[in-house]
Amino acid sequence: FNDEPAQSAYQGNWTEICPVAALTSRQYRFISRPWDLDRTPSVCPGCSMGCNIQIDARNNRIGRFQSRENPAVDDSWLCDFGRFSFPNFQRQAPERPRIRRDARLEDVSYDEAIAFTVEALKRAGGQAAGWASLADTNEELVLFRRLFREVLRSPHLDHRSAALVDAEPDDMTLSIADIERLDHVVLLGGQEVIDAAPVLHLRLFKSERKGVHVLKVATGETKRALDAIPADAEAVGILATEANKTAAVDLQTKLQRKVKGSVRRLLVTTGPNGRGAKDLGILPHLGPGYVSLNGQAGKGRTEWPGAGLRALYVHESSPLHGFTPSDAESMWLPTLPLLVFHRFKPTALDEMAHVILPGHAFTEKDGTVTNMEGRVQRISRGLDADWVLEDWRVFQQIANGLGADWGYDAVADITAELVRSLPPYGALNRGERVLWSERG
Repeated sequence: FNDEPAQSAYQGNWTEICPVAALTSRQYRFISRPWDLDRTPSVCPGCSMGCNIQIDARNNRIGRFQSRENPAVDDSWLCDFGRFSFPNFQRQAPERPRIRRDARLEDVSYDEAIAFTVEALKRAGGQAAGWASLADTNEELVLFRRLFREVLRSPHLDHRSAALVDAEPDDMTLSIADIERLDHVVLLGGQEVIDAAPVLHLRLFKSERKGVHVLKVATGETKRALDAIPADAEAVGILATEANKTAAVDLQTKLQRKVKGSVRRLLVTTGPNGRGAKDLGILPHLGPGYVSLNGQAGKGRTEWPGAGLRALYVHESSPLHGFTPSDAESMWLPTLPLLVFHRFKPTALDEMAHVILPGHAFTEKDGTVTNMEGRVQRISRGLDADWVLEDWRVFQQIANGLGADWGYDAVADITAELVRSLPPYGALNRGERVLWSERG
């Protein structure tokens, strides 16, 4: 417009809502007629907002991500990062599992790769560590946790890339939709909160138009926020990233002493299922439902290089949220007797892995994920990759090779067990949020 480029993180919405199709997406233009597309409901893999999407594919190739309205979460919007992330999930070509022999990777069958992994994990036992992706489904996380905690008897389990404040069930969690019903919102960390979950900005903009007062403060400026909120405030919200949880909890405690109304917080977790990973115990010091491990805590990822471990299993479901080695890890990984890399796309980690197991991408799976507010939502397979053994089946075969007796036949079996073993996850069947205060 006026020879100036548009500056917005939400431009893709223009092409979707244009009533006469005069605005089109360069990525999708000439790919397909809308009526030739296979459309699959799912959830955006970009961040922890949990925006609902539709995977539009043709001939087993993704043509675009479109929004799928969920007023409680996204209000029908998508950010450009999420909308245009779909090329990351295009599979290039079929590939087979590989095993490193004599310093070279050789193609093998899944049976041979799993048998090799089983024997190597037997030698490692409790000195094996497991890292699960922020884009794994809840069902995969359940089996991954059981594989390490119950079968290998290893407490060294993590999904994080950095040491963060201890996770805990957040009974004071503010829902995304409730932001519009507040008097005041404190954006603790300012723009970094918006960068972590861009569609939150649109919810805040809508809330301001309804009269909600939005205050942006830096993490070290909590006193300014405390002074700005009047004592007669009826409903106050605090939005922060999980990295700033300590400051958010401190501000919440002080505001609760000052104002007569409620004060709730919403922490922006990392990845499309970072919240689910915490809920389900993919942590070195807490089990499912944030229960104590009673002195059986393990080492977190940042401690692994110096922990004397003998094996590492990395499970990666999304190029957007992969395992990127730190400097210390880059020196440590080549010294490991066993590195299993179970992933969707090749990365630099392939060069260090002893076993490479092809896995499914986020867009190729059925299951559930949990967004930042604790809402459990279903994702569905938008593409077929039938030559790839389902990730949860790989976990099951490894566990059974190590002496377990798992007998899951479908993802639905694991979902049902999850709901039985962790009652708050019964919210899945009601389309609601996980509320830990309702634990049975």
